Amino acid sequence: MQNSITPQAPPLKLLIVGGGTAGWLSALMLAWHFRQQPWVHIELVEAPDIATIGVGEGSTPALTRLFRQLEIAEADWMPACQATYKNGIQFSDWSTIPGYQHYFHPFPSSEDNAVLPEFFRQVRAAQQGQPNDAHPDSFFLQHQLAITGKAPFCADHQIQLQYGYHFDAGLLGQCLKKIAIQRGVAYRPFKVTDVQCFADGAIAQLHTAEGATLAADFYVDCTGFASKLMRQTLGSKFHRYQQMLPNNAALTIATQAESHPLSQTTATALRHGWCWQIPLQHRTGNGYVFSQDFISADIAETELRQHLGLSEQEGSSRLLKFESGRLQQHWQHNCVAVGLSQGFIEPLEATALYLVQQTVSHFLLHWQQSQYQCRGELVARSDYNLLINNYFDRVADYIVLHYKTNSRSDSDYWQHNRKLEFISPELRQLLQCWQSGGDLPALLAAKQLEKYYHAVSWYCLLAGTGYLPERGRLPEYSRQQLPAAQQRLQRWQQLAAWCPEQLAHLRQLAASNRLVTP
Repeated sequence: MQNSITPQAPPLKLLIVGGGTAGWLSALMLAWHFRQQPWVHIELVEAPDIATIGVGEGSTPALTRLFRQLEIAEADWMPACQATYKNGIQFSDWSTIPGYQHYFHPFPSSEDNAVLPEFFRQVRAAQQGQPNDAHPDSFFLQHQLAITGKAPFCADHQIQLQYGYHFDAGLLGQCLKKIAIQRGVAYRPFKVTDVQCFADGAIAQLHTAEGATLAADFYVDCTGFASKLMRQTLGSKFHRYQQMLPNNAALTIATQAESHPLSQTTATALRHGWCWQIPLQHRTGNGYVFSQDFISADIAETELRQHLGLSEQEGSSRLLKFESGRLQQHWQHNCVAVGLSQGFIEPLEATALYLVQQTVSHFLLHWQQSQYQCRGELVARSDYNLLINNYFDRVADYIVLHYKTNSRSDSDYWQHNRKLEFISPELRQLLQCWQSGGDLPALLAAKQLEKYYHAVSWYCLLAGTGYLPERGRLPEYSRQQLPAAQQRLQRWQQLAAWCPEQLAHLRQLAASNRLVTP
């Protein structure tokens, strides 16, 4: 979207404090937005010795769409960042119900549009206690692509596939940094040590360990969990999700790369949490997400090593701690927080970069309106903070539902999550609609909740875990014998055969000589 700044506009300086993936992605989005306004100066200051947190190494299709908008080709970054394709997420062992121990959450394609009405019909019937094929794995093309390790490109170019990425977070941050600098973003390798404010509370200037003083018209806080500007300086309050999302730690161990990696993230429930498995070109990322209120980090590491088949001597572990929640105000005075400095839900569903995108894109819209369309800044700021809070809270609802619908009974952790009563009114209403056999898509539309997660995502989760009346569940063997299911499977296998193996496709990208080498 182009803004309406006139050619007579005075110089404007935007200063991003902190780099990493969130900082440099913000820089690229700002640079793209102001690409035709040379009087807008974008600068990023980053301490050269700060490592990227890299809690998650996956994305949703929103990042794919953003890179296309920013004209960042896959050949420019994927090989250099050891990236692979993500057709969806395989959930394993969250449910103990026979036939529903596994399900795949796809990114639906144009080919799936033809079967969505039938999927919805079958699920609605199962909701009402009629035995039906309501399991999502019977319906979606990208499940077949994922389990065969295919790239999301079909020889039939009329089939449009949505997909995300897996990547090395540190390498991606470095790639984005190089691209941003090439596009005119100024870089200062300084460590900010002090922040000074005006009498009205707005940020006046920053001081660095190197002796520099930096000032700007507007500041973007990308300082990670430290939230140096927004929380430490401006005192923005933090809204915690701990009562509904108890996880507060992740223990990671990298293992060898797979020779034929699946094009999916795998999220496997363990006794006290869940483990991600993310296949990259140079390694496989593994992480155990858990709550230290239920087990210690040592026990978590033992469980993770057992799950991966590793001895104590194999692979080094890393413990990451996080606080689940968000700021109450993401924009205060002349500063907006982006990324971990504004909040974090948890690694499940890989929504961190999606929330970065929403934060920056909506900020540009609201800030522009407050500056150049006679809309008061206080009103724009209030509306913006409410909007971003809703994005965080509604994404959190969807993540909470994974835990709320589990059927495990092997630990206090899972029983605690299933019995959670502290959930949002919105999620409570959705669950009541589902359990009563109501029209969930109609409710989502009426409450304007589809912009966060579409009805198909809610259906995949609820039906995929067997969160249905017992009489509505069709046994797995019976589902597989249905003629319609067999016909769909044959069609998906045929289309998957027309898609390239993802490593072969990535080798072709690497040979194109377009790499931005970190």
